[in-house]
Amino acid sequence: MLPRERTLTRKLFPRHTDANVLWNGKVLRVRCYVKRSPEVIPRFAVVVSKKQYKTVVERNLFKRRVLSALRAELPSFDRLRFGAYVIFPVVPVTNIVYEDIASDVHALVSRSA
Repeated sequence: MLPRERTLTRKLFPRHTDANVLWNGKVLRVRCYVKRSPEVIPRFAVVVSKKQYKTVVERNLFKRRVLSALRAELPSFDRLRFGAYVIFPVVPVTNIVYEDIASDVHALVSRSA
């Protein structure tokens, strides 16, 4: 899991009209929002629809896997120009493995640098 200061709260959640960059990976879709000021630390949110994952257990498992992969790459995200990341699953597949998620997160960091 991520530290609390790294998660997006409802108050800080970006509006759909804010400028963003969409990145598509193998299993993740990420909306990256530009930092409002240089000293802002990057914050993350994982959004999973009930249509994609029917049970709470599946949704929370997916969120925990994504947040765990993000935690491993946190120092790399500090150097990027984005301040908020909203992460969605691309396909409603319950068999998404952690390695696919981790490779997508690593690809996001390497392409955004």
